[in-house]
Amino acid sequence: MHEAVEATLSEGLGYSELVTVHKNGAGEIAALTCDAQRINAIARDAAYLAQAGFARRGEEGVKVPLGAFTGIEALSGFGPPVTFKLLPVGTARCTFRSDFTSAGINQTRHAVYLDIVLDITVVLPAGTSEFEERAEVMICEGVLAGKVPDFILHSDLFG
Repeated sequence: MHEAVEATLSEGLGYSELVTVHKNGAGEIAALTCDAQRINAIARDAAYLAQAGFARRGEEGVKVPLGAFTGIEALSGFGPPVTFKLLPVGTARCTFRSDFTSAGINQTRHAVYLDIVLDITVVLPAGTSEFEERAEVMICEGVLAGKVPDFILHSDLFG
């Protein structure tokens, strides 16, 4: 999944390429808009590449140490590798999310994240296993500065 995101974002997008900050006549931030077409293209490409990478890895096979079949956790990483060809069945889903956090008295940090979820079903001769792999990648971030207040009341003034 991380390789898919890296390939998708190789052109190095910045905050200003995805988010437009709109200001009013007084120079104050009035709104933020995102380039939905570009964001959807990033999500589509990342999901496609993650799915293709998963299928390729299944064809190459997965090496599992022989100790993993003993059922004893302490031995799971030992022994000669046994290669399994997998029949990968899965779907990749990508969603974007924005996060606003305080970055100072008059500043707000805005970050845009890409959340990737890969639902995986592995079919082996011994049975079928289903699991989910998740990745969260920050696509861009920016700090929005607001008006400096005349005074500050802080509830933690005396500890």
